[in-house]
Parts: sequence; structure tokens; C-alpha cells
Amino acid sequence: MLLAVNFHYIQPEGRYPYPGIYPTPADQLDNQLLELGRHFELISGEDLVHAVDGGKGLPKRACLITFDDGLKEQCIEAAPVLERHGVSGIFFICTQPFTEGVALTVHKMHRLRATRSPEQFLAELLEIAKTIELSIDVDQVDDDAANQQYIYDDLATKRIKFLLNHVIPFKDFESLIDALFSREFDETAFCREMYMNENQIRALSEKHMIGSHSHYHCPLAILGHQELTDNLLQSRSVLESVTGQEIRIISYPYGGVTAVSQDVARIARETGFIAGFTMERSINRSLIHPQLLARVSTNDAPGGKSPLLLVDEDNGRFTFHPPMTGFRTMFFNECVAVEGGGM
Repeated sequence: MLLAVNFHYIQPEGRYPYPGIYPTPADQLDNQLLELGRHFELISGEDLVHAVDGGKGLPKRACLITFDDGLKEQCIEAAPVLERHGVSGIFFICTQPFTEGVALTVHKMHRLRATRSPEQFLAELLEIAKTIELSIDVDQVDDDAANQQYIYDDLATKRIKFLLNHVIPFKDFESLIDALFSREFDETAFCREMYMNENQIRALSEKHMIGSHSHYHCPLAILGHQELTDNLLQSRSVLESVTGQEIRIISYPYGGVTAVSQDVARIARETGFIAGFTMERSINRSLIHPQLLARVSTNDAPGGKSPLLLVDEDNGRFTFHPPMTGFRTMFFNECVAVEGGGM
């Protein structure tokens, strides 16, 4: 089986006054690696590639550490922690920020939310919407769905995140955030501060720890066939040019059922990715469908802040708590029958 655990921001808590950014401090990452290592054998991206290619199989209980977005702090703060533990992992890079100087909309939103209250943030969004003639109906938010999707946020934040990520069209979301962000931030400077540069990516690639997170960060399922193909091919081309290595693993931006589809998985395979990670909260019992692998956040995993996966110390069996499912079952309705339950 394979448990994949994902991280984003690696920085001290309390840097910003409001909860727009949910970081993992480096010492917490350190402790979580120790906890995961007690129950799983920590593997590398190369181990996964070899297993998918039909070579050496994975350990009985394998765990892969991943990082999304290509944030500079991951290279500075997280990579040394991995090295101290003798652990590998995969850093999934979005290539647009360092090739074009364009920040990812999701990070613009995080920074904006971290510097104002949810109520102020929503009021500013509604004001911007009027000026650019966009219609936003906050009442369209399904609170039950928002609670299921964002289990760690307060209600006001859940509703805002669900509104932006799942209700309004992605292009409208970009327009709103870009307009608000440009009022107070310089995008070029923001990119230099936020994202890894080519030298940092190249240094991580020397340890075979680089994967793709697409070229520009959006729900890939909304793209047409050619636009999606071009996005994935551009990402591979840029990363392979920087690293001198073949890039064969991708994590899909957002990673949920509205962001990934069977077509996305198929085109990922056609463009050379032999494995792809979603954000389905499950463990992978097998590698039968390697382009649609499940993955959990740091909070969900053993050693996390609010683990949904617990390991019984006496018998080593797993206990799962919703919304995590025991083992990957039928994500995207691809009708794959996988045995559920604990082990």
C-alpha cells in the first residue's frame, strides 16, 4: 500500500494576523517524519516510478512525502529536514512563476486572506466584483459541501473558500483576486519572494526530487483538450530543460473531483506522466490506476494536527475518520472495485 502525504507552506505559525495561510513549521515536519517512519517505510519518487514501470515493488507499507507549488521556503526549510532524516520526497513545481513572473492566483488569495479578516476580505471582493461587473451570490454556497471540503476552517472562511473555488467560474475567480492583489502588491517582487528559482530546482533535482504541478495552476478539468495538453507539455519541457532529467510524476492543482477527471488522467498519461496525485483522502491499496493516486494533507496523516488516519499501537491496524475513506475506491466514478476496511 502507499500513503502519500502532502505539504504546502513550511514556515513558523503566527506570521500573519489572519488565517489565510496554514503553515507547517519545520520542527513539526521533523516530528511528523519520525511518526510516519514508525509505521511506514518512507520511499522516493524514483521508487514509485520503478514500481509503476513494473520493476521493484513498493514496501508493504510505503509512504511518500510530497510538497506542492514550488515554494521557496520548501527548499530552504523542508529540504534540510528531509536530508537530516535521510528521506527523499517530491517537490511538485508550477513553472509559470519562475518562467513568466506570474504568481499563482491561489497564493495571491492566501496572502490577501492572511492580512485581513474574512469579513473584510469578502466585502472587498464584493466591491471589486461591482467595479468589474461580475455577479457574485454568496447564498449559492452549500454549507454542507463547504464543511466537507474545508474541515479545518471556521464557517466564514469555509464559505469564502467554497465560493471562490467551487461556485464562481475560475476565470472570474482569477479576475477578482488579481484586481484586489494588484492594489497592494508588486507581482514580480512577490514571485521572487515566494517561489523557487532555477538554481534551487536544479539542486533538488540532483536528488531526483522534482515533479510537475502543471505550468499554470488551475483546475485542469476545466481546460479543453489542446489547452490541457499544452499546459502539461510546457511544464514537462521547462522542468526537463532546467533539471536535465525526465519528469514523470505530476500532482494535479487542487486535486479534487472538480479539478481532475478521467480525461485529465488520460492526457497526463499521453503527455508522459506515469503517475499522478489527486487529493482524495485515502490510502492507495495498489498502483492499478497510477494517474489517479490518492493523497492526504499533513493534518490528516499520523503526526498531523488533526489526524484522520490513526494507527493502533497494539496491533498496527488503521482507523479512519471521515472525510477520509479507508482505501481508494471510486474517485471520479471510474468504477474501480477496491476492497475497503482496515488492515
